[in-house]
Amino acid sequence: MEELVIEKSVFEEIPTEKIYSEKAIRVGTFLGGPLVAGYFMAENFKVFGDYNKVRNTWIITILSTIVIFSLIFMIPEDVKIPNIVFPFIYMGIAAYLTKTY
Repeated sequence: MEELVIEKSVFEEIPTEKIYSEKAIRVGTFLGGPLVAGYFMAENFKVFGDYNKVRNTWIITILSTIVIFSLIFMIPEDVKIPNIVFPFIYMGIAAYLTKTY
């Protein structure tokens, strides 16, 4: 007797909502800061129904934003750091996290 095998199609799980690409997250993070990165990543997790990661993303986003701005304000006036350094740092971190998760 032949055994009936039912396979689930890969195409059934393709979301219809907008998914932010890695490039969109990088550009958004560079222009809008870490809160934009957190928003984009949380929305991506929401599309895939991973609400635990949505909550964790927002917690990490808020805490990291507080830390980043605290560090920026703690830098003494006489230390000359180009303004572009911090956006590149959190853009790189956001790109890495997007690839990883």
